[in-house]
Order: sequence, then structure tokens, then C-alpha cells
Amino acid sequence: MHIDAILSRIKQRICTPIDSSWAQKGILFEGITGAVLCQAAMDGTERGSRLRQLHLEFVRPVLPAEPYIISEECIAQGSAHTSKEMRLIQGGKVRVTARAGFFGHQPPAFVMQSFSSPSLGERPDGQPLRRLVEAEFLEHFDYQVIDLDRRGETAATPTLAGWMRFKHPPKVLTEAHLVAMIDAWPPLVQALPDTSGALRTLNWSFHFFERMDLVCPNAPLGYRAQLGFGTQDVSVSTTEVWTREGTPLARSFQTNAIVSEGQTDCLPINSQPENSASISRFA
Repeated sequence: MHIDAILSRIKQRICTPIDSSWAQKGILFEGITGAVLCQAAMDGTERGSRLRQLHLEFVRPVLPAEPYIISEECIAQGSAHTSKEMRLIQGGKVRVTARAGFFGHQPPAFVMQSFSSPSLGERPDGQPLRRLVEAEFLEHFDYQVIDLDRRGETAATPTLAGWMRFKHPPKVLTEAHLVAMIDAWPPLVQALPDTSGALRTLNWSFHFFERMDLVCPNAPLGYRAQLGFGTQDVSVSTTEVWTREGTPLARSFQTNAIVSEGQTDCLPINSQPENSASISRFA
């Protein structure tokens, strides 16, 4: 199933079960569930408002080929700022939550550019991402790893960098597509030689800079993740994404937990969505 087919159904407020080609070890790839909630949040927002921030909380795994519903609550809505909260619910339990912040068009008060894109070389110089991680969902992506510094030997901190794009590009690139693209890379701590146990993403915050619809959907995008810190069973990493021309597109912050193998439903949040008039649902 192409990602555009999934997102187009969400635009119609229809939650079609997502097939196992988007899975890894029997559960859905978190990037596709994040993309679904991102798309759901963007729909119905005032024209001219742009998604600037998306915060995802991965509460429980989502199963492929199983029905789910999405609940939506508008926290605040105005010409300058709109805030929405989304929940993906499967089997009567909240699986993933999202908080999206939109900002209306404002004249730029200042322009400051502090980003300098790394020099990664050309895509043929890299190695396929499949050499680092095995997952069914990787069939949808074309990724090349250019730089993997596991111990921070050539950089100040452990680094994973390369080029990324969809194997079958979408018609138009959106923030929802970018969420899936970023999440397809393995957590940086997973590439470290001393890591043992299973990794689970607890939360992921995305900050979007430029308009995605102006980016060629088939052009490779640069990606660089760096480990912020790791202590005991938690690690935090930051990610930067840019165009081949060096224009920054997004920055993200990811928190991972190292859990025992087989420990999946490890955050027992049993509350059900509130029956509030401000919450709408589509299934």
C-alpha cells in the first residue's frame, strides 16, 4: 500500500487498516502511525496556517491489518495559532497521541540562519540502510548511509547521516511524508555497539521550517542524527533534515527507552477518550 493511498483515506476521514508491508516484527512502523496522525491534524485547518510543531507520544504498539479510529480535539483555534490533539485508538486503547501546533502567516520579524548543511558526498558513496536494520517497511524507502560514527571518534558525538527518499515518491511532499521518512531511520543508540535490549520510542517532537510542497518529492534529502545523551535505559537524539541545496526543512528530538525483549505494552495507560462535545471521531 503506497503512503499516498493511506493518507488520502485519512483526508476522507476513513481509517483503513494498514497492511503489514508497513510493519516491523509484527507491529506497525511508528513512522506511518505518526504520519497518519499528522495528516489527520492538518486536515480542516484554516487555509494559510502552517504546521510548525508536532509532538508524538507512542503509548502502545499499533497492530497491522487491524481496525483503528482517530479522535480529534481542537484545543485552540485562531488566525495566528491553532492547537490540536489527536489520538489513535485500537482495541479500545490509546496507542499513539499527537499534539500539533499551526501558525498563520505573519510578516517576518527577522531572518536568522544558523544552519549549515553537512557535506555528505553523493548517494552512490553510501551503503543501503538495510545493512543496519531489517524491517518490512524499508521496502518503501530508498536510503543510503554515508556516515556512521558509532563512538564519536571523528565527530564530537555519535552520528548517523545519509540521504533519504521514497522508493515510489508521493505526488506532493508534505509534513506527514517527512515524519515517516525521518522515523524510518533506526534510533541512533541502536547503532551503538554496547546497546543491548529492545528499543522503544517514547516520544518524538518535530519542528518544521520550510514549506514541504515546494520540495521535489523525488529528490534525496539529507539526514543527520546525533546522540544528545544516553543514561541507563533512556537516550535522547536530535535530527536535522535538509534539501540537496542546503535548505533546512525540519529538526526533531527523539526519546528512546531500552526495554526487555518482549516488553511491548509497557506503558499501561488504560483511560478511554473523554466523551466531550469538543472531540470528534472518524473511523
